[in-house]
Amino acid sequence: MLFRSGNNALSALTPLIRARLCTVLQRWDEAIELFDAFMDQGQREGLSHGYAHLQVTRAWCLWQVGRVVAAADGLAQAQHGVDAQRDADDRAGTHARLAALSARMGRTAQAEMHQRQAEEALQAHRDDVARMAVQLARVTDV
Repeated sequence: MLFRSGNNALSALTPLIRARLCTVLQRWDEAIELFDAFMDQGQREGLSHGYAHLQVTRAWCLWQVGRVVAAADGLAQAQHGVDAQRDADDRAGTHARLAALSARMGRTAQAEMHQRQAEEALQAHRDDVARMAVQLARVTDV
């Protein structure tokens, strides 16, 4: 099929959301399996804006099961992609996860840097929301 639309165009989205849920539930191996099976497909289907967050979440899972070298590789890959994320809230979440994983790995300076960047991105998101609220108020006042 040359053209896909709607939910069919994002067939990797559901399994990747499931992988993130498995992470929250601490079902590390299941999450890793889903990330490994669907991350590249998700990137091809247009989810590249969230790829850095998926990478660091996968790295977090790898760390939890003792796959330290693979976790460090995932951390490095996620660091390269975080600034490509369009939305400040996405950057905030990715930097926060990078900070947490860096801290677990004993990389204190790196963890502190990512924590600062997470806080800056979160503030940028809050500023965006405040600006949007002002604009919405103007529309509803007409």
